Amino acid sequence: MFNGKKQTTISRHLPDKTIIFSAISKVHGAGGWRVGFCIIPDALEDVKQTMMKVGSETYSAVSSPIAYASVKAYELNNPELN
Repeated sequence: MFNGKKQTTISRHLPDKTIIFSAISKVHGAGGWRVGFCIIPDALEDVKQTMMKVGSETYSAVSSPIAYASVKAYELNNPELN
């Protein structure tokens, strides 16, 4: 809600041009752990490939317990994530 009005996501208007990012640290309050995801539409395949190349040289892996906890957090039936 913003000023009493329900807001909509831009992805409903431009689904083929919207990249969505989210992270456990923001959605589920797992402060300090930077575990998340990125959804890139098929129309932006070149952007996806570039991000994967940069990411493979930039990011490291989290520990197994954090990875498993992250999977469980995203499995929750939470309408905010849909």
